[in-house]
Amino acid sequence: MSIAKMNLVLATAKCLSATQQTMTGNRLAATLNGNGHLTSYGTPYQGGRGTYRLIRLTYDWCQRNGDPMGAEMVAKSFVNAKGQYAYPV
Repeated sequence: MSIAKMNLVLATAKCLSATQQTMTGNRLAATLNGNGHLTSYGTPYQGGRGTYRLIRLTYDWCQRNGDPMGAEMVAKSFVNAKGQYAYPV
């Protein structure tokens, strides 16, 4: 997984956290696509499993690299279409 993608997810989570907002996977997909990021298959993100997998990988990456606050921001910033956290908190 690309560090650049995870950095974008983390930076987005930090901005969302600072303003106490959340974002759906669809909107994150649009952000990723708008910044030129593609899935590992070389296709645009669509807001489905690949987008939510990237959220999970970013959470894990933050935890592994000693950034529990970043991991928490990721966990609490992204929601599914029903408004539920995309990553269990």
